[in-house]
Amino acid sequence: MPGFTPGCVEQWLKQLKRIDFEMNCVGGKPGAAKKLRKLYRQYLDIAVKIINRLAGQLEELTLKWEALDIVPSRQRQAEAIMEIVNDDLSAAVRVCEYTGDRVFKGIVLPAVEKVLSLSDTSAAFIKKGGREPKIGYKPQVARSGNGFITAFELEQGNPADSARLLPVTRQHQSNTGITPDVVTTDDGYSSKAARDELLKEIPTVSINGSKGKKITSEEQWNSEPYASARSMRSAVESLVFTLRYKFNLYRFSRRGIEAVKGEMTEKMIVHNFWRIGVIKRKQQMENIASRPPAKKAA
Repeated sequence: MPGFTPGCVEQWLKQLKRIDFEMNCVGGKPGAAKKLRKLYRQYLDIAVKIINRLAGQLEELTLKWEALDIVPSRQRQAEAIMEIVNDDLSAAVRVCEYTGDRVFKGIVLPAVEKVLSLSDTSAAFIKKGGREPKIGYKPQVARSGNGFITAFELEQGNPADSARLLPVTRQHQSNTGITPDVVTTDDGYSSKAARDELLKEIPTVSINGSKGKKITSEEQWNSEPYASARSMRSAVESLVFTLRYKFNLYRFSRRGIEAVKGEMTEKMIVHNFWRIGVIKRKQQMENIASRPPAKKAA
């Protein structure tokens, strides 16, 4: 396929890198805000020149690419490349627009409406506690007492865990046809409204940590069922560890939320098959241990 010619783009990219470095050095100094606005103006002016240059080339190249005399399988590959290039340029335009709005007009978009990654425009910020924010996906997972994954979800924009307690529990009920006796989870899922709703039909809804303790009565918190529920939390944490390091869920290998959901579904299914094997093996060992010792031959 005929490709893009760099022209001035390479030099412009070097200028962007230099301006970016200057931006990082300005913070905390006298007149920083005014200097940053000036640097942002320079940065966006150059970025727009790059986009216009590439967009003009894309228009010319599209005609050449569409006229290629190649087999259908290669034509589909060419069309996929054309779509990716077009999407990337469109994303770059959006980034320039909302960056200008934020810096010069004070308009701040929610994270779900921003382009945080050109390689995967569905990815969003992940921020938990005092940890360093990352860009990616934040799955929600529920497990049964026997360690099977009974529900999971992956939402656009990575909404707060506290908003997902009720939906994921309802999904567990729908998938299994069973209302659990105990729900136990960590502090991030603390939601009084969701907990009160679940308590209408679930005897024990334990949210561990300081936030959970605030919305739980002292009598409940100190009771045997709630103490037992808090001790179960380690089983949930072990599931997360297993998914990350045994089933490579630490990092998704696909891009786009639908493809990532597909990958996650595959791994959840494989995990449950593996769990069946673990339980069967445990039962076999228990059966062997319970057998009476064999009589010795005379």
